[in-house]
Amino acid sequence: MADNITISLDPKKVLIALGERKKATEQAVSRTVSDMRSRAPGAVASAVTAIYKIKKSEITPQSKNAEGKKKKVASIKVVGDTIEDLALVYRGNRLTPTHFGMTPTAPTPGQKKGITVEIFKGQKRALQGKPEYSRPAFLASNGHGAYLPFQRKADGKLAAIRTLSVPQMIENEDRVSYQIEERLSELLSKRFNYHMSKIE
Repeated sequence: MADNITISLDPKKVLIALGERKKATEQAVSRTVSDMRSRAPGAVASAVTAIYKIKKSEITPQSKNAEGKKKKVASIKVVGDTIEDLALVYRGNRLTPTHFGMTPTAPTPGQKKGITVEIFKGQKRALQGKPEYSRPAFLASNGHGAYLPFQRKADGKLAAIRTLSVPQMIENEDRVSYQIEERLSELLSKRFNYHMSKIE
């Protein structure tokens, strides 16, 4: 089941500067909204990848992989036509450890070491699945030329190990969400002031 998160922008810092310059500011606001629709996802991706060991290209859904196919670890919809109602809606499923510097990436004959993963930057650790399955993780083919970590359940069936979704990373209040708020507020103010300087 996919997770969702909506990021709403705080327009107070910009709106307080509008004053009586209505016509000029309307044009600047319109251009600022256009800028935010294209630039805000990149600011969110930068905040996430500052903490998590995941590629920025995977947080930005418009990016493509080496084969030219769009990555689909998350989807984003930018909604709203004014600064007041502009918001970013992220949706995504929980990701496999392959997105977080997993090693090894394929089974090695005679290998005795377990699988490691680096979800948070600089924090490599042994990959642990669900404790109720009790059996260690191992790599198996996903049928599409890659290997994923699995655990075997008590009934003998395989269960793929999952980590976090993009929405879950974004809503990490202690380490990520406050950075996103700061980055978006700074971007919003900077783009508005830029467009005002061009108009005046």
